[in-house]
Amino acid sequence: MARARLASGLVMLLLLGACRQAGDAVPAPSVSPLSTPAAPSTAFSPGPSAVPKPAGSLRADVDQNQSPIVAQNQAEVRFTSDVDLDRDSVEKAIRQQLSSSIPGRNEILYAVRWVSDRELFVAFHDLQPRETIHFSTQHALAQASEPLNETDMPHLYAAAFQYRPADQTAGLVISDASTLTNRYIAAVSPANANLLATSGSAAAYILSYETGSAEFIDLAKGTAKPLRLTMPQTPNLYEKLHGYQPYQFSNRVNGDFLYAIVAHSEVYRIRLSDAGSERIYTSPLPLLGISSSPDGSKIGLMVAHHAELRSEADLVVIDRKGKPVASMPEVSYLSHSDGYLNGYPIDWANDSKIRVMSEFDGKRGHNEIDLTTKAVSQVPDAAMSDSAVLHILQSEREIVPFFSPDGSKLVYVTRSNAGFYLELWLRDTATNRTDLIGLGRFIGWTGNDSFVWAEYRADGKEPGW
Repeated sequence: MARARLASGLVMLLLLGACRQAGDAVPAPSVSPLSTPAAPSTAFSPGPSAVPKPAGSLRADVDQNQSPIVAQNQAEVRFTSDVDLDRDSVEKAIRQQLSSSIPGRNEILYAVRWVSDRELFVAFHDLQPRETIHFSTQHALAQASEPLNETDMPHLYAAAFQYRPADQTAGLVISDASTLTNRYIAAVSPANANLLATSGSAAAYILSYETGSAEFIDLAKGTAKPLRLTMPQTPNLYEKLHGYQPYQFSNRVNGDFLYAIVAHSEVYRIRLSDAGSERIYTSPLPLLGISSSPDGSKIGLMVAHHAELRSEADLVVIDRKGKPVASMPEVSYLSHSDGYLNGYPIDWANDSKIRVMSEFDGKRGHNEIDLTTKAVSQVPDAAMSDSAVLHILQSEREIVPFFSPDGSKLVYVTRSNAGFYLELWLRDTATNRTDLIGLGRFIGWTGNDSFVWAEYRADGKEPGW
């Protein structure tokens, strides 16, 4: 079955930002620590005594000003409830829903400290550098074996955090999906990083950028080349608007050239050999997406249909010198609040067909535009109807799936924790094995067994989407 790898990329564009730190570092608990295998649970049953009447709730204590990154190898998370809890069922829930991002972790050391029947602390220690922990109290019971109310906000029962020593900065991570090993690459700004394909080659690059500068990183060699970027003019028409991006880059390198939008208004052609650039196009309306064709002869642009930035966007195609060669109005509709600079993903199926994300029949998919015949075909989002995704959605309220090129593996992003932090999980579609990868932003697959993602910064700043 064909699977759309990025078709759901905007499902969670408006995810809440980082909300809290899983817990300040604390001394090792005085009680004897419990241990449990690191593998995630696939099911949990509170036992036959549970009755359908919901009692109260149980929530991780959330501080929205804190970060999911802890700088010491100990952390403590507080939970509170508005009803008296069945302690055994709470501790059973934690044991069965505890995962680590360290492959082969034989045990995760933690202790549960009860303050009362309505308050408890879960303290972890002996964490490993860059280890991510996810655990949950979901499906715990109140006293008298009454189930808790988990219908509305089940994510509040879970917590997630990463231990990263203070001398380690957030980086780009290249993960091997077969061995579950990671390679870390320093970058100018992991939060602003794009995966670039190369026409006619399997080579993959990362462009990591800040205002005015960038690094062009060769993933195979691990080398980085600095680039100068044109500074956006300030003030400009759009810099105060929600969603403003100083740069938007094509997802493809064409020989020595890379195309970029600056300040949602101008298109530049950047020479990678000497970092020189020239402006080739200026738009009277905000530019919201860009992609160059595989042969490099054309550049597709998504342009706001309304100056008021409503949900519709037009397609404009220019040649390598910036001359418009085709246009089509309202090729995409993505629901969002008016006045937002919302991104409109665009890519080329081949040198004459463009795919743009859109909504139809209440669901998201792609409109495929044939530039030769001007025909438009609707392509449903196959990923969200895939059996592997449907299986995950039985326990997850919302996910964004990214299939490997051959469809054998699936990275999905969820925010199923009280801090709304973005969690990355890897699933083998044949065996259904699921592994926690970490906290951060998925960037893309670089092969059938390799993908790139970006970590959270120490201050908890969300690494974009």
